[in-house]
Amino acid sequence: MPRKSSRVRRVRKNSRNKSANSIFDNEVSLDAIKKEVFNYRTLIVVLPLILAGIFLVSVQKIQRVFYLVGEFYFYMSGGSIFVALIISLLIWFVPKRQVKSLTGTPVDDKLTVFEREKERLKLEDDTRKTLAQIIGGVFLIAGLFVTYNTYRLGTDNYRLSLEQQKISIQKQDLDRRGQITERFNKSVEHLGNQDLSVRLGGLYALEQILKDSDEDRNMIIEVLSAYIREKTKREKVEQKETNQSNPAKSTTKKNLFITNDVQTALTILARRPDKEQKEDRINLAGADLTGAELEGVDLIKANLRGANLTRANLRNASLSDANLTGVDLTEVYLSGAELLDVDMTDAKLYDADLTDANLSGAIFKNADLTNAKLIDANLDGADFSGAYLLSADLSRTNFNNVILSDAKLNGATFENFGEVSNLTYAQLEQANFDYIYVGNETFNIESVLTLFRENNEE
Repeated sequence: MPRKSSRVRRVRKNSRNKSANSIFDNEVSLDAIKKEVFNYRTLIVVLPLILAGIFLVSVQKIQRVFYLVGEFYFYMSGGSIFVALIISLLIWFVPKRQVKSLTGTPVDDKLTVFEREKERLKLEDDTRKTLAQIIGGVFLIAGLFVTYNTYRLGTDNYRLSLEQQKISIQKQDLDRRGQITERFNKSVEHLGNQDLSVRLGGLYALEQILKDSDEDRNMIIEVLSAYIREKTKREKVEQKETNQSNPAKSTTKKNLFITNDVQTALTILARRPDKEQKEDRINLAGADLTGAELEGVDLIKANLRGANLTRANLRNASLSDANLTGVDLTEVYLSGAELLDVDMTDAKLYDADLTDANLSGAIFKNADLTNAKLIDANLDGADFSGAYLLSADLSRTNFNNVILSDAKLNGATFENFGEVSNLTYAQLEQANFDYIYVGNETFNIESVLTLFRENNEE
């Protein structure tokens, strides 16, 4: 009997130990489940805060698009935080109420209680996940909608800003054009004033417009050219009337010089901006520019037909492709000037200084170059048909391909024949002269032609 009691006690003790272990294991499992569920709950509670942050960023973008004040963002921030707290509370308490309303079958033992607790926690967790997914989806759709509207509003605002900028530029251009037109009208009015200082002010005002407005460039150049033509023509007529009415006080043409305002207009044309890049057509046909200071001036392709440039200073000037037909260049200074392909038919160059000038391709048909200085000049391809080169100085001049048909060379001076560049017998044979000077010696036509014929044969 005692053995049996001892065995019963051991069985009961083992049973209690197993039950205790089972209860301990269940408690450990329950704690693990609660810990895992707590992690899910934490994530679900934090999720609305993250969504609220995303919403705040979207609101900030809207604020930038509409340029709203900071007060709007302040209220929206507070409202967003409040909404996030409400959503967190809903996610926390709504599943509890839903699970609590469910009824289960009561069980007395510990294992049944554990299973029931585990099932409750699982239901709450699943409910929270479902609710969080629903709210997250709503926020995602709302975020996409806000992003789309933000993009659309930003695009519309950008287009609107471009339109406003375009309108602003057009308005500024109209204002600028209006100001330039007003300035131009006042400047032109000043040109007709009797006071020299007022006329000079008008000329300088036109020069400023020439610098400021490239659109009005041609118009300003035409106005200045017309002013020079009309002003010199009127003064020439007035001078002629004075000479006729009072011969005792008459002034010869050699003593006439252009006035200060005409010289100023010429200077403005000479220093016009971007003259190297622009092909300005300056028309000074018939203008009386006696004694004008035009050193280094750019008059490429200018029309100077019939103009009077007696004793004008055109040193180093650019006159290539200019029309100089019938121009009076008596005693003019053209040393170092560029006169490529100019037309000087019937031009008067009496006693003109063309030293070191580039006259390649120029036309001097019937031009008068009596006593002209052509020392070191480049006459490559120039046409002197019927020109008067009487007593002209042709020392070291380049005569390559020069046409001397019926050119008058009486009294022309060469330093020596060795220095005459590319002058041929055929060229001299076409020329019209009785004698020329070579150094200090005089040679008649027969001796010159004989000498050149012998040189060509050698």
